[in-house]
Amino acid sequence: MQALYVDMAGVQQIFADFVRQVSVKDGVMRIELCVTRVDEPHEKEPQTGKVYTVARIALPIPAALALQEHIALNVAELEKQGLVKRTTAPSPMTPKH
Repeated sequence: MQALYVDMAGVQQIFADFVRQVSVKDGVMRIELCVTRVDEPHEKEPQTGKVYTVARIALPIPAALALQEHIALNVAELEKQGLVKRTTAPSPMTPKH
């Protein structure tokens, strides 16, 4: 199929600082994006805040794989520029002695 790209200028940009959940079911990847809002500080009390859902995205698997590739290329470029450094988390299967 051949499709013409149409830029919808009215589409709102959404800021998120937290990925709350990613799941795959029935060939669709669902991603829930959130933003953290800090409450007004109160003397002698710990800082509190709330996490609000700002978007839920549903992508068919081919689109999710394309998104993963775009993200990987961008992260690789950021690494090359020295703006981020990849760290490896311990495997959940690693025994702890």
